Amino acid sequence: MREHKIYLVGQISSDPRSYEWRKNLQKHLLIQDPFIANSISLLDPCKNSMNLSLIKQNKNDEGAFNSQAFKENSMNILTPLDAGYVRESTIGFANMNHFTPERPIIGSYFELAFYYHTYPWKPVIGIFDGNPKESYHTSHPFVQAAVHAWVQSELDALNLIIKQCFI
Repeated sequence: MREHKIYLVGQISSDPRSYEWRKNLQKHLLIQDPFIANSISLLDPCKNSMNLSLIKQNKNDEGAFNSQAFKENSMNILTPLDAGYVRESTIGFANMNHFTPERPIIGSYFELAFYYHTYPWKPVIGIFDGNPKESYHTSHPFVQAAVHAWVQSELDALNLIIKQCFI
């Protein structure tokens, strides 16, 4: 059985929910059958010292989060790093919930475009807690073309992949 590498696309902001869904996936994966758990790895762009420090210091303070984030020299390498995550992945989970509306989800749109244009054979599961055909940013034709299936939660996305790849 081949290993599945799931890249976790989604907003990164001062709102803890932008980190929690990623942590929930990791926790849920640990309670899976060992064969499944060992066959899936999560590519989490937040799992680095810069992001962990930003959320710890600026939880729910978007102004301070943004100010500190854009002072980081490493911000300039985010686009190629994220493109590398898309390339390395075998599957994308795109959480399209907009936790901090004043912060655009430009990075997520770029990542969806990377999948659509360069790797259209890689499945992308969209996560959205509403109806993706009713919200502007999820019903847009570019987003709809890049996302192959929609679910309500990150655990629904993981269960969908487990059913398709392991059962």
